[in-house]
Amino acid sequence: MAPCTSSTAFEPLPVPVPQRHPFRRAPVAKEDGAMSLSFAGFPVRSNAGGLSPSCCPAPQRGRFWMRSVRSQVRTQGRNHMTGGACSVPEPRPAVPLYGTFLSLLPLLLLMPLSGLEAQGGPPLDMPRPIAERPTLFIEEMTWLEVRDAVAGGAEIALIATGGIEQNGPYMVTGKHNYVLEAMAPAIAREVGNTLIAPILKLVPEGNIDPPSGHMRFPGTFSLRNEVFMEVLTDMAGSLRQHGFRHIVMIGDSGGNQGGMSEVAERLTAQWGDEGVFVHYIPEYYREDIWSCEYLKELGIHQEPDVCSATRDEHHDDVHHSAIVMTVDPNLVRAEERIAAGLFHINGVELGPVEDMVEIGRKLVEYRARITADAIRRAIAATH
Repeated sequence: MAPCTSSTAFEPLPVPVPQRHPFRRAPVAKEDGAMSLSFAGFPVRSNAGGLSPSCCPAPQRGRFWMRSVRSQVRTQGRNHMTGGACSVPEPRPAVPLYGTFLSLLPLLLLMPLSGLEAQGGPPLDMPRPIAERPTLFIEEMTWLEVRDAVAGGAEIALIATGGIEQNGPYMVTGKHNYVLEAMAPAIAREVGNTLIAPILKLVPEGNIDPPSGHMRFPGTFSLRNEVFMEVLTDMAGSLRQHGFRHIVMIGDSGGNQGGMSEVAERLTAQWGDEGVFVHYIPEYYREDIWSCEYLKELGIHQEPDVCSATRDEHHDDVHHSAIVMTVDPNLVRAEERIAAGLFHINGVELGPVEDMVEIGRKLVEYRARITADAIRRAIAATH
């Protein structure tokens, strides 16, 4: 087996990055400039030793460090990493599977199968063998953790819709999704007994061909509104099947609101008699929209003095920038803008980074309270 190596270094982040979730581990810079990664307390090797991207998955930088962890774990198991190099195993000789199958067929036919085992799954009532990991995101839970959370009283599920669209020269296209990455857990904690469905990142953004709206700009992805509503319907149906009684929908973009409202009304009419309700919460988006008034209370005055998310025609503002910076300052190109003398928006300086991240956290808490109050009112109205 021939080793393959590369001199590609794993560079440290230029700007300190807040942890995206408290149970994840952020990269830690070492003295030699390489990055030391850890997952659940266990160290994972970085690429500083040199792994060829042609035969070994190379770790990513910035907010994609989790992919690096997964990549390195797979690489260690598959390629037997040693000393910064990976090995490519020789092809194995072919195995005559057909004869093996025929020899085992009588035994397979004699094996008793329960109904669930015949479907290829473990018993639904099997005990959870390990302690749960604290998270509110369903996609980051095991099925046993979801089952036990619902049985323990988590009857509310949050469906949040974002979008991938143009947001000017500084903000990344996933702005709305990153806002929700910060907002959704804050809302779930404020409400209580709430788990978070996967963020719906693709939403209506305009006609695709010929393009209209945001679709005129590269990097935008759009769903037809009927497809968007069908996805919402199936997401809500999945949550209902798993035992959630109150399914809450919020949207971080204006184009998402109508579809969510229509789906929520239709599904509540369909499922209400069995005690399952779907709530569209317009307050998340519309009450003190873009936090215009609250920012003034914090002493932040944008120019011109109108409540708009497009004052500079860049589809960005302090509200979005500050919240996104709580996830990762690189998503607003902090370092590059500082170097160019452009780390400001609507007449407001966005630095120092730590100060704007703190403002972002206050905005998250403020909007979480608004939304949680509206959710509690909606649920109370069904009793």
